[in-house]
Amino acid sequence: APKDSGRRVFRVVGYNLKGHPGIAGGYDKKTRLKEIGRMFGVNSKSQTPPDVILLQEAFIKNTNDINLVAKFPSESRGPTKSDFDENGVKMEGNLFNSGLLMLSPHPFLKTDKVAFSAGTCRSFDCLANKGVQMAEVKLADLPFAIPVFNTHAQAGREKSCDKRIMQLEIAKRFIAKNTNWTKPLIFG
Repeated sequence: APKDSGRRVFRVVGYNLKGHPGIAGGYDKKTRLKEIGRMFGVNSKSQTPPDVILLQEAFIKNTNDINLVAKFPSESRGPTKSDFDENGVKMEGNLFNSGLLMLSPHPFLKTDKVAFSAGTCRSFDCLANKGVQMAEVKLADLPFAIPVFNTHAQAGREKSCDKRIMQLEIAKRFIAKNTNWTKPLIFG
């Protein structure tokens, strides 16, 4: 919106990359991930880049190609395979990181992340150290930073969503730890 209108449009893109290891992706990851970087990048001829890009399932190393092409100055990853939950406990058996990646043309003033606790996943999801990440995004024309959160909850089509509910309770506590609830926030 025009600056003199008192409104500011904050563009957020959420994108599940399907950046799975091995043959699970079923496509040419290297070409596809670079194309995603070109599509969203700061030098994109087709559009103004989003203020924040929230990526999920960025498990494989080739997902680094996205920002090599996009050239966003701010980048933050969610929990690695060795990060801890909110109680300081590391979930055993993680083969993969959380798959969370956040990119922005704006500075990140602060970042934080937390893994979901053991017992909050089911099936293949327990191989990844899923969790929640946060970055405070500072836009030049706003007097405060905007906390932006990114997560990817339990996958699948279970009859019960109890694992997702447990994960969202952790996300809720993580949001409370990182905000004072008096300013806007984005949760993706």
